[in-house]
Amino acid sequence: MSQKRKSFLLLAMAGLLSAQTPPPPAAAKETAIDPKPASGIQEFVIGPLDILYVHILHEPDMTGRVEVGPDGMISLVLAGQFRAEGQTAQQLSDAIKERLKATIRTPEVSVQVVQVNSRKFTLQGEVRKPGTYPFSAPLTVLEALAEGQGFTDWANTKKIYILRKGVRMNFNYKDVSKGKHPEENLIVQNGDEIFVP
Repeated sequence: MSQKRKSFLLLAMAGLLSAQTPPPPAAAKETAIDPKPASGIQEFVIGPLDILYVHILHEPDMTGRVEVGPDGMISLVLAGQFRAEGQTAQQLSDAIKERLKATIRTPEVSVQVVQVNSRKFTLQGEVRKPGTYPFSAPLTVLEALAEGQGFTDWANTKKIYILRKGVRMNFNYKDVSKGKHPEENLIVQNGDEIFVP
C-alpha cells in the first residue's frame, strides 16, 4: 500500500471518528424566576388524598396501599396514626420504622407514593382536553399546557392567563414557545387555573 493511500485512509478514519463523537452539551440557560428545579430532582412532599404503598418486610398484615386522609394522617395496624402530609416518603418511612422498633426487632420499612392526588392544576377553555391534572414534579406552564393535547382552532394563544389565589398572570404561548419572555413560563403551583380563551 502506498504512502499516499495510507495517509488518505488515516485521515478518512479520523474524520469518521470525529463525526461520531457527540458535541459537548450546551450550557443550561438559567433564569431567575424560581429557584426550584423544573426537572423534578427535589423529593415529592406527600399531601392529603395521596395513595401510598407501605411495605414492612416480613409483615404482610401491615403491608399495603394506604390513602392519606383529608387531615393528612395515615393509620397502620400495630403502629397507629402518622402525619404523612408535609413529609417525603423517606421521612415517613423513618418515622414508621422508629415507632415499630417497640414491637419489631429490626423493622425494614419502605414507603412509595403510588398516586398523587394532592397537587392539581386545571386547564380550561380552548384546549383539546380540558380538565384537572395531578402533578408530582415541578412543571412549567408550557409543560402544563401540553397536558391539554393541543389547542382548538379558536384558541387565542397570545391571551392565555393563569389564576393563582385570585391573581391573574398573563402568558403568551406564541412568544414563550419562541424563547421570548421566559419570565411568563412560571412553575405551576397547586390549585393554579390555566385559561385558554
